[in-house]
Amino acid sequence: MSPHIILLDISLHDSATPSELIRGLRAFGFLRRSHILTYTYFSSDEVGRDSGALESLEEEIKACQQSGATKYLGRFSRATFLDQLKEFGISA
Repeated sequence: MSPHIILLDISLHDSATPSELIRGLRAFGFLRRSHILTYTYFSSDEVGRDSGALESLEEEIKACQQSGATKYLGRFSRATFLDQLKEFGISA
């Protein structure tokens, strides 16, 4: 049994980057067909204060796509997040 969708917050700060984690997940044969959806959340004050964080985020989004992520969901409200998940057959 394998998950249909894996949700991954790319702003996580751990020993591995999100793109490395995606490459690792894709290495498992049973996860190759799973959708890996990436997202992140920056509040409006965080975006205004740190423009370097936005550049870093753009680089990580590209790295995740190259590593095998299905789609970047981006910034969202709860409603738009659920709308995007409906594309993959998930409803709340």
